[in-house]
Amino acid sequence: MGANVDLMVGRLSLLYWKSYFDRYTLGLFFTDEDLVVTENVKYDELDKEETPHTEYKYSTTVQKAIDRLNSAGYTLNAVKTEFELNKEYCLDYHNLLYHLGVDFEDYDSVAQERIEKYVTFRKWKNSVRKYAVYGLNNSLFDFIIKNNDIPDGIKPKTECDKIVFHSLTDYNSESFFGCLYSAFDPLYTIRLILECIDKNKEVCVYLNEILDWSYDSIDELKIGEPTEKTIVLVEGTSDKEILEFSLKNIYPHLYNLYYFMDFEYAKDKRRQGGIDAISNNLKTFITSKLKARFIAIFDNDTIGVHAKKKLEYDIITLLENCRILNYPSIKFAKRYPTIAVNGKRVFDDINEKACSIELYLPDTFLKSEDNEFFPITWESRVQCKLGEEQFVGYQGKITEKDFIKKSFVKYKADIKNQKEQFNVDDWAKMKKLLDTIITAFD
Repeated sequence: MGANVDLMVGRLSLLYWKSYFDRYTLGLFFTDEDLVVTENVKYDELDKEETPHTEYKYSTTVQKAIDRLNSAGYTLNAVKTEFELNKEYCLDYHNLLYHLGVDFEDYDSVAQERIEKYVTFRKWKNSVRKYAVYGLNNSLFDFIIKNNDIPDGIKPKTECDKIVFHSLTDYNSESFFGCLYSAFDPLYTIRLILECIDKNKEVCVYLNEILDWSYDSIDELKIGEPTEKTIVLVEGTSDKEILEFSLKNIYPHLYNLYYFMDFEYAKDKRRQGGIDAISNNLKTFITSKLKARFIAIFDNDTIGVHAKKKLEYDIITLLENCRILNYPSIKFAKRYPTIAVNGKRVFDDINEKACSIELYLPDTFLKSEDNEFFPITWESRVQCKLGEEQFVGYQGKITEKDFIKKSFVKYKADIKNQKEQFNVDDWAKMKKLLDTIITAFD
């Protein structure tokens, strides 16, 4: 006897474990905050004799699951790349070739010929979509086969249809939607499946069965912190604090997938920040050959733009698990007040010249009591030479920077103490910045 742990969307099973709670894999979909506890639940509401029970499940939406998988590297581009690289090894042709009457000793050569002739990523994707959409409401593929009553909508027509169909209807199959578990990570297939489903649909895991059979307490079924996080290197403490706060409030379901590198390494002892620290740390991580994902992100100002170019120039070939970014250009900054050399107030495009983290805060943080935006002052002339190319520009800085920081600290405390309510619509600029980080590996 045992208990089932089934990751479900509708009636479609995405992943399945027997008497085991896989924290690592389920942690790609859920956080502990997604645990839903419902009292007085009945399996049959019409059964007056049934004793109500407490229901435990992890629940999220398809869109949130997609966001988390994307952040973990399971993007649509990654699915396509992995399939194209591995289709000769991962496609489960045994059932199809058996039904075609091919001699077992010829399976490999015949499969290779048919893959080259009939299989593309687009065709496999269409077949996955076809059977996944059906499976949302109909899980009895085995019943259909036994009765030889296959609905017209899911009758296999293409080569990929047949591969996927036999994979799903064979009890002894070692594949998922046509791809062998041993050769193709099923999370790639799941990512593809989720793309074709209503984004508001529930993705869930019911825990009662495994709680009754294999675990003594719901506390034993907590997911906890992910073992792998994307490490984000930023220029300073303000960047770290503002980005962490923003991520937690704008994308709470992604908050525990990122670690913004700290500047304090012991009590009252801090490491140096700034662009040199970002560059040196990223180079250290690369030479250490660490497998975690790293993002180095610089301000959208003159120094930050030059620092990104220089780091890319120094590294030459960037590893797949590393990204070098700038804060994104924003429409808001295309016409922003600056103080010219003659002291006059002039509107200018400050993208790639003066956009530090503060410029991505809501407008209310950037305005004086007179409702005027704090202007940019020009501090220094910056030169950067990379090979034969030379870059020159002026570095800008927003005035009243310390005041803005203090305003943010107060706002953060007010949110924590429920004196203020976070309104995501006011944080559109910051959302764009976070999207740059979240989609870095897409």
